[in-house]
Amino acid sequence: KKQLIPYVLVQNAEGRLLSYRRCGSEKRLAQKLSLGIGGHVNDGDRKDSLFDTLIAGVRREIKEEIGADIEPESLKLLGLINEEQTEVGHVHTGVVFSLLVDESALIFDAEIGSPQWIDPNTLDKTSAELWSFLALKLL
Repeated sequence: KKQLIPYVLVQNAEGRLLSYRRCGSEKRLAQKLSLGIGGHVNDGDRKDSLFDTLIAGVRREIKEEIGADIEPESLKLLGLINEEQTEVGHVHTGVVFSLLVDESALIFDAEIGSPQWIDPNTLDKTSAELWSFLALKLL
């Protein structure tokens, strides 16, 4: 069975998306370019409904990875990523959200390597993870 993983496209006021090199513990994604912030939902994120549990996980991940305290209403649900081409896709389904942020207020965690704001049309297909491209289609 696949695990649901929140995956958030973080956008600034100019419409640019946060991109970064993955430097975290997920070896299957190490050093790949990513547009998504997110990760596993933990037991501490558990709420009364599945959707509220996912939102709690997103809020925690956003706080940990980019230092932003967000309100649930600031997230826009875009859709799902369900692919079987990658090792990650074999065991995870992405729940994709978008989030508009004030980039000047962000504090990046060590897992966010070389953060940059990019025009989504310039994403490098040779070094980016598949989920970034699939999430862009939903945006």
